[in-house]
Amino acid sequence: MNAGNNGHCPVDHWWDHSHYQSGSGIYWFVDSYGEIIDGTFYRYGQAWLKWCLTCKGAFVNAGRGVCPNNGDGHTPSAETYLLEATYTSVNWRYAHQTGWRLCNKCHGLFFIDNGVDRTHCPAGDHHEELWSNGQPIQCLPRYGPPPSR
Repeated sequence: MNAGNNGHCPVDHWWDHSHYQSGSGIYWFVDSYGEIIDGTFYRYGQAWLKWCLTCKGAFVNAGRGVCPNNGDGHTPSAETYLLEATYTSVNWRYAHQTGWRLCNKCHGLFFIDNGVDRTHCPAGDHHEELWSNGQPIQCLPRYGPPPSR
């Protein structure tokens, strides 16, 4: 059951609730087709992300992962989004927020800068960072309002 437009929070409480918006910002991704900037086509990042229609979270398109609202896993959006990360090309024209990682257990995108022990993975316990070449994959979602079209 979806607890609201912000998606269901997997934190165990006495009550069922959505993710809170307080303290959060505006994050945005570019669809897998890329973008046109000043008349030139660019495709920054890798086409890895889907949007879960059930929990309203971003997840890596590598199977359905674990969704807090759906025992069968995330319900993928039709669109695929580009994920900018430290190992991909990044469009530095826009602000990005560091501190985001991919979870090896639930396949979701999560914020780690408050400490991994403060994260709550729907697959159980805390999120587990996805690593590549001996380093955690640092995801860089764009931060702030998207440009007007």
